[in-house]
Amino acid sequence: MKRFNCLFVVLGISISCCFSCKKEADDVTKTDSDSGYAEADYKPGAVLSGYKNYTKIYVGDLNCPIILSSPHDGTVAPANIPDRQDGVVVRDIYATDLTLRMADSIKALTGLRPHVVINELSRKKLDPNRSLAEAYLTHEDAKTAWNDYHNFIIMARTLVTKHVGKGLYLDMHGHGHDIARIEVGYLLTSAELNSTDTQINQLANKSSIFSISKESAYSFSQLINGDNSFGALLQNRGLRAIPSNRAGDRSPNSDPYFNGGYCTSAYGSSKLGGPVSAIQLETPGPNVRNTATLRQSSGGKIARAILEYMKLHYAMDLAK
Repeated sequence: MKRFNCLFVVLGISISCCFSCKKEADDVTKTDSDSGYAEADYKPGAVLSGYKNYTKIYVGDLNCPIILSSPHDGTVAPANIPDRQDGVVVRDIYATDLTLRMADSIKALTGLRPHVVINELSRKKLDPNRSLAEAYLTHEDAKTAWNDYHNFIIMARTLVTKHVGKGLYLDMHGHGHDIARIEVGYLLTSAELNSTDTQINQLANKSSIFSISKESAYSFSQLINGDNSFGALLQNRGLRAIPSNRAGDRSPNSDPYFNGGYCTSAYGSSKLGGPVSAIQLETPGPNVRNTATLRQSSGGKIARAILEYMKLHYAMDLAK
């Protein structure tokens, strides 16, 4: 397997939230893996694996602006890698299958393959949705897998920026909260989402969709809880979501809510800029993930919401 010919640098923003799976991102995190690929290896349709097949990327079409990832549904648990002693270790069951069905639906609807990054290691061994310093990794194999995973996202982001100019990255998760709705994360805290639209309009530059807010015809609060917000587009397809335009789902109030993790912070377009925005989707088991039939249906609905979102806010009509 080829070695990396360059060193990728990720910029992250320090952010916090009470009801969040998000952790603070390092100001500068350098990824340096012993196993990897040169940019020329990222050919459309290729499936590239990291060290010991612990991570992989399905390389999308160069003119596709969409990146998907699934960090917490891995089942591989090598005995030589110690279990993480701190942090959440619960698996996001079927999140990867949902992600792949979304990718298949996007391909069927547009003819374009999105880039998809998958972690196969159990969350007991690796949590790639944390900074390397906070991932509680003590074994070199786990650290290498962390680097591979992030280099795959970085390269996908690089390809989108280079060949399309702007794009959208969605980090896919699963939650077990009592309310079965999709939690749409933009890095805004529950308290911020509970505030007035006037106050929300002042928060665009700390969100993971800052670059969208600069181009969209809609106000930032409308991007968060208006009729054309991502949550509203999900609601229109029968998938309950928060924040959205529906009564009871405009903001979390005191309910648990995940607002976005390390990857959403590191690879979105918060105040440091960048043409790729990011959204974390925390999906419930009931109505979305628990059966193959549900995953096929909800994967298609989420894919259609993504495409409508791209048309509304990126001026990109990707549908055939």
